[in-house]
Amino acid sequence: MQGIVKAVLSGDSLVIMGADASKGPPPEKLLTLSGILAPRLGNRGGTPDQPFSWAAREFLRQQTIGKRVSFVIEGQLAANREFGSVFLEDGTSLATLLLSSGWARVKTPPATEPRSAEFEELAEVSRRAEEAKLGMFTQVEGAAAASIRQVQWGGTFDHAALLPQFKNQLQSGIIEQVVSGSTLRILLLPGFHQITLMLSGIACGGIKRLEDGTEEAAPFAREARFFVESRLLNRDVQVKLEGVDKNGSLLGTAMQSQGN
Repeated sequence: MQGIVKAVLSGDSLVIMGADASKGPPPEKLLTLSGILAPRLGNRGGTPDQPFSWAAREFLRQQTIGKRVSFVIEGQLAANREFGSVFLEDGTSLATLLLSSGWARVKTPPATEPRSAEFEELAEVSRRAEEAKLGMFTQVEGAAAASIRQVQWGGTFDHAALLPQFKNQLQSGIIEQVVSGSTLRILLLPGFHQITLMLSGIACGGIKRLEDGTEEAAPFAREARFFVESRLLNRDVQVKLEGVDKNGSLLGTAMQSQGN
């Protein structure tokens, strides 16, 4: 099967969507790479990053976001998550790429299971990366501690307080979620402030997530969200904070290489 990488969730998990969007937002799959384990990212619930988890996520994001890939589904992990192998257009395995760069470890099979030739091959790739002190195997003093983000999660600080500091200045960021066609969740860098940004001058239909996990969307809201997702999700952007609305939400502009 083939698709396009829509989002990268961690150093070993990504979202792949269908390439044909002519009839609306295409189907997508949440896929975890089989045979490897990348360090786990922290979350707003208080779990901190494991060392090098952000670097592993960023490596995979920069290698794959928006690119066409082929993939093979090998099994099911949960209702909405599968595992398998993913390959770039030149045939490079993402699992091998991560291992050879030192951003993941081989997942060791249970002692009751025989070790396959594929496992031995991946283990050898990982061993060479460790010997070369690549990625998370670096011996640089303090590198592990320095790799752990101190994220200022949305809702834990006053967004409006950022305005005097950053107003009308371009700030680097990564689009982490497209809430709607006109609302973005952005991680500002290098301070790791997670903000919700309302795009100045426009408004798109809203999408409400219901208690049962389904969505209630205004007319064309899903199409507007997909239009922005396919161009901006997980992309590097420059953000300009321009004001605050009556509800205290940040207003501003997000720009990437192709413009506003």
